[in-house]
Parts: sequence; C-alpha cells; structure tokens
Amino acid sequence: MYVYIRSERELWTVGFYSPDGTWNPESDHSDHEKAAQRVAWLNGSGKNHEDCDASEVVRRYLQSKTDLY
Repeated sequence: MYVYIRSERELWTVGFYSPDGTWNPESDHSDHEKAAQRVAWLNGSGKNHEDCDASEVVRRYLQSKTDLY
C-alpha cells in the first residue's frame, strides 16, 4: 500500500514500506493534497490522481483501517 510522508518542511514524499521496514520513495510533491491524490491513484482508486479529492482519500483510508478490525 502506498502512503505519503512529510519528508521535509514543504515536501511530501509518496512511497511504500517494504515488509522489512525499508522506505521506498515513488515521487515528491510540494502540496500534501497532490501527494494524497497520487497515493489514491497508486492504490487503485481508478481516478486520475488530479481528479481525486484528498478528503475522500483520507475517508477511504480511515474506513479501510476500521474494516480490518
């Protein structure tokens, strides 16, 4: 699963963690919403990442975590 992290003050990096905990960066973004949109697209939202609403990404992510328990 792709996620994004704030890697610097004005930089959000999209990537994933390997099972051994290694961070694997995929792309960098100066805007957290663009990073969230990229994550949604990479995780199979089926939407062009520019057309995806970041609040919907967060809602789906939180719902997926709730569904696991």
